[in-house]
Amino acid sequence: MAALYFFYSMLLAILVEIFSLIQVLLFWWFLLLPKYKRFRLFFYVVAEPWIFFVVRFLLMTRLKVIDKKHIDNNRTSLYICNHQSWVDVPVLFKYTKALGVSKKEVTRLPIVGLLIIYASPILVDRVNINSRMGILKELIRNLKQGYSITLFPEGTRSSDGKILTSNNAAVKLCYKLNIPVVTSSIEGTRDILPRKRFYLKFFQRVVLKFNPPLYPKDFKNEDEFAEQCWNAVINTHKEILREYFPKKFSQIYS
Repeated sequence: MAALYFFYSMLLAILVEIFSLIQVLLFWWFLLLPKYKRFRLFFYVVAEPWIFFVVRFLLMTRLKVIDKKHIDNNRTSLYICNHQSWVDVPVLFKYTKALGVSKKEVTRLPIVGLLIIYASPILVDRVNINSRMGILKELIRNLKQGYSITLFPEGTRSSDGKILTSNNAAVKLCYKLNIPVVTSSIEGTRDILPRKRFYLKFFQRVVLKFNPPLYPKDFKNEDEFAEQCWNAVINTHKEILREYFPKKFSQIYS
């Protein structure tokens, strides 16, 4: 079975590269647009077809999204989520349509990396301390200009499904700027492509749930705000596991 998954994964990779190359060639003019106009267009013209083709059609993912009503594209927000797989990224961004924070290395991916550049993400060089400090300044500038941002505070993918310790710098920043935080949790993407595995699995069930926004004014200080935001991610993950993945719940939270 693993050999079959590996063969299909290679075929999928080729199809993704071909489809991405077509998009790169069709939308080269995106790079001539101002950054934020390019970012807005990217989701509707490039990302939507790419996500449908890869996640829905090629991976045949059985995706369930709960409480999309808490997403408001007219409200400046920070969207945070746990991180299990590369598949988290297109699934979450499809719904938030917000600026992303991404590792600089992803822009070096063949062809797909060019599409990521088209999306105008905020890029982090994890080995450069000055770059990480610059990210906070970039977050402040974008939030003040009214642009929502999506990020994964764990900073890396969980290898066993357990939620890792979060970096709360961006959430505390939102407390200072009086920006609401919309928490969410995802489960199932780890089954498609976990860390340290080189082939994909298909027909996997993925559940993503969004929570009501948390507003800084309802909390005493930034530490309480950050703690409640991350607790909401953890508790929502437990809810998803209990209802949709009970066997995993006993394995992860026993």
